[in-house]
Amino acid sequence: MDRGRRSFKSEHRVKMPTVVLSDEKQCEVRTLGIYELDAIERTDPGLFTYPVEMVGGKIKQVEWDISKYEETGKEPPQKPDTPEHLIEEETEEWYMLRDYTRYQAALLHRKESNEIVAQYYEKVLGYILANCIDPEDIPRIVIDEDLDKIYAAATVPQVTMSMLAKALRQTFNASFDDQEIFEAMDRATGGSGAYNQLRKWEMDWANKFGLSDVEIALVPVEERARRICAMMLDRWFEFLELDKIHKKNAADALSQ
Repeated sequence: MDRGRRSFKSEHRVKMPTVVLSDEKQCEVRTLGIYELDAIERTDPGLFTYPVEMVGGKIKQVEWDISKYEETGKEPPQKPDTPEHLIEEETEEWYMLRDYTRYQAALLHRKESNEIVAQYYEKVLGYILANCIDPEDIPRIVIDEDLDKIYAAATVPQVTMSMLAKALRQTFNASFDDQEIFEAMDRATGGSGAYNQLRKWEMDWANKFGLSDVEIALVPVEERARRICAMMLDRWFEFLELDKIHKKNAADALSQ
C-alpha cells in the first residue's frame, strides 16, 4: 500500500490543496491543469428552441426558457379538453394545443439536458478519482459531500466573458464611444470565422509568460480575467477604431 502512496506523491510534487472528508481527516487533491478536461467530450444542449415563420416565409428558431413558469408561479400551458382531431386550425383551442405541445417538448429537452450534464459530471468525477487523489483515499469517500469537496478542489474555475467585462469596467474603466467594449465589438463588422476567442486570449496570455497548464490553474480566476484584459485592451481598441473608420468610409461613399 505504501508503494501506491509514494507513487502518487512522487508524481505530483507541487503542493496540493487539502479537504477534510467525513472521517474528519485531511485528503490531498491535485488541482487539474487548466485545459486537462478538454479531452472529455462535453455537449451543450442549449435552451429549447422552436421554429417560427417570419414575414416573408423565413423560418427562425426562437429560444424558450420554461424556467419562467417555476420562477413566477405562472401556470404552464394546459392541454385543451377537445380531442386533437376535432380542433380546427387557428382557433383558441388550436393555439392552446400548440403551446401545450411546445411546453411538453421543452420539458423533455430539459430532462435530456440534465441527463447530459449528469453524464459529463460522472466522467469528470471518474477522471478526478483516478488522477487527482491517492488511491488509498478512495475507500474514505463514503458520502456525496466527500465527492463534492474533492470535485471542487480539483476543478479550476473558467474565465467567462462576463468576468472580462467586469474587469474592463472596474479595473480599467474601459469604454468605446460610451459603450462597453464587448457591446461595441458585437456591433462591429466582422468576418465569418469562428473559434473560441476567450480560450485563445487566455492561451495567448499564458504563452506570453511561458506558463504551463498547471501554473495557469493556480492563478485565481478573477486575476486571470484582469491579466487577459490588460494584454488585449489595446488590440480591442485598435479593432474598434479600424471598424469605426471602415463604417465612416462606407457611409461617405454611399452619400456621394
